Amino acid sequence: MGPNWDFFILPSKGLSGGIMILWRFDIGSFTVLKNIDQCVIGDLNAFNNGCWMITTVFGNKEAYKRRLFWDCIQEQSQRKIPYVIGGDFNCILSQEEKRGCKKFVYSQGSLEMLKFMNDNDYHDIGMVGPRYTWCNNKHGSARILERLDRCLLNSLAIQKIQIVMVRHLARLASDHCPIVLKIFVEIRSMARCIKFEDVLLSFKTSKHIVSKTWKKYFVGDEMEILNKKFKKALNDLFHWSKNKLEDFSREKSRLKAEILLLQEEEATNGWLEDEKVWMLKSKVKELNVILNHLNTWWKERAKVKWNVEGDSNTKFFHSFANAKRNTNWISHDKNMEGQITED
Repeated sequence: MGPNWDFFILPSKGLSGGIMILWRFDIGSFTVLKNIDQCVIGDLNAFNNGCWMITTVFGNKEAYKRRLFWDCIQEQSQRKIPYVIGGDFNCILSQEEKRGCKKFVYSQGSLEMLKFMNDNDYHDIGMVGPRYTWCNNKHGSARILERLDRCLLNSLAIQKIQIVMVRHLARLASDHCPIVLKIFVEIRSMARCIKFEDVLLSFKTSKHIVSKTWKKYFVGDEMEILNKKFKKALNDLFHWSKNKLEDFSREKSRLKAEILLLQEEEATNGWLEDEKVWMLKSKVKELNVILNHLNTWWKERAKVKWNVEGDSNTKFFHSFANAKRNTNWISHDKNMEGQITED
């Protein structure tokens, strides 16, 4: 993941299970306290934001095996610190969290989960996005949607977060929705400079812009003319690409919103018509094309020399490119009396 990242891996067994936890050690540290095959419990020491206990869950499908991680978490729940439990619980709590197949009934697993939450002061907070986080990707009467993934917070965690909300993102590369809980809001400044971007090579318009600039008449000796052509072409490409990349960002946001609407419609009103199913697939394909362009753009900005052609992870390159900016951010200050302020 790069020089500013560390990780802990709980290996999978064959094709099932497995948990990976990643954190950036330049903004916090994570210490594993306990782990079993269904969960990893650790302390997140976020610089200037105190200590949080974080449990990452990949619950077993069988209720009697899930009791092991309920007992494991309960042992650590007596500490008076903010606590977040998140992941795939493989358990639903009501009929509203399921669509398709058999009707929901309170099973032993559901009752045990509710009892654990009530006994240990854990709360299922609000969410934004599609109601269901998992789909079996089948069609017709065989299609099942369930909310298997969630975040549980204790009262101390809820009090420390300004806006407590879990966001369900669109299902794209998995049968699960990625879920996001923002604990802290980072403030970053943006620095701008003109550079040639590799992503421009994928557009025929950029070739036309350079060709048009190169045919213009400039005054001076050969070196001056060459430098003026370079400067003019780079400026023209910069202003054109700025608008183009903004269009990509708007298109990305628009397509994600439309994908979410279609998935929410399926979750709320029932199965989608064939026309809308094909529309959903088309929008996902279009989004992937745009993400590929943005990925190329961020890859060059990241300056990752060890990366090979074909590697693709826009979010990683975005984080890698912004790593330097953390060194310019003053998060707190100590006065002559030794008091620390974050204002």
